[in-house]
Amino acid sequence: MTEQSDRHSHGALPMVPCGVMFHHFHGMGHPVTQGSMSAEELESMLEYIELDRIVPATEFIRRACSNSLVGDEICLTFDDNLLCQYEVALPVLRKHGLTGIWSVYTGDTLGPAGRLEIFRYARAVIFSDLEEFYEAFFATIESEGFSAEITAALNKIDIEQYLGEFEFYTISDRKFRYVRDKVLGIERYEKLMYSILKSANIDPKDFRDKLWMPRSKWNELSAEGHVISLHTHTHPTDLKSLPVQDQEAEYKQNSEGLYAQLGYQPQVVAHPCNSYSQDTLKILKSLGVRVGFRANMQLIPAPSCLEIPREDHANLLREMGLR
Repeated sequence: MTEQSDRHSHGALPMVPCGVMFHHFHGMGHPVTQGSMSAEELESMLEYIELDRIVPATEFIRRACSNSLVGDEICLTFDDNLLCQYEVALPVLRKHGLTGIWSVYTGDTLGPAGRLEIFRYARAVIFSDLEEFYEAFFATIESEGFSAEITAALNKIDIEQYLGEFEFYTISDRKFRYVRDKVLGIERYEKLMYSILKSANIDPKDFRDKLWMPRSKWNELSAEGHVISLHTHTHPTDLKSLPVQDQEAEYKQNSEGLYAQLGYQPQVVAHPCNSYSQDTLKILKSLGVRVGFRANMQLIPAPSCLEIPREDHANLLREMGLR
């Protein structure tokens, strides 16, 4: 892969082949959530990064496979199989004749990864803003008797430095994520969130059809020239820490699920939460995966075609002055 280290004139995207990573969109009945963007903002962003830099998805993959990516070529990527991407972002792409790479996890949408997505959605529809949610969250922690443990844990770290690579996080964001991931753990965190949802008379099952694309949409996207990509089966947030056999099971189930729906074996992967190891890459190669995407821009040039960098759209929104 031929790459250069010069920065692009807009600053956030260097003059190297990379992806722009999208997650949440609002509009068309989808609420504003942390980091989400509108169709109008997507239009502005495409102009900002320059339309002629954006390579069709299948062509970007072909060039990556043949080690012929050069200069400042860009691809658009959409993670997590979200319905808001299909309903808000896809019409914008169609307007400009653009295609992207859509990374899909195939497990039960009410499983661990799905619950995180549901909790995110619930925060947006229950509370007027994130700060109101954070207040409710830590009040629930106190009522459940965890406050002393949480205070002790927070006193041991510099919260301003936690997740420092994600500059768009506020102090409240960092505090919440540290408590969720490093102190409470998934079981206690989910218990707290279900308590908040119950207080608001919300059933998580009601969100299933509002959050994820049905499988038939994968075929529709594929027929239009988009690329469907692996993203594990259940979207573990720390895949690299799993035993190798569990990592292999995640990707085998993911690959088999996509093959069953699409009729072909995906050759592309997006590493969920940027979590992978050399063992992960060996597993992916054994499954015939030839191109992979990281979730940040920290390794430039890319060490391999399975580690192509991506810029988070939140960083671009911030640079554009839209956040």
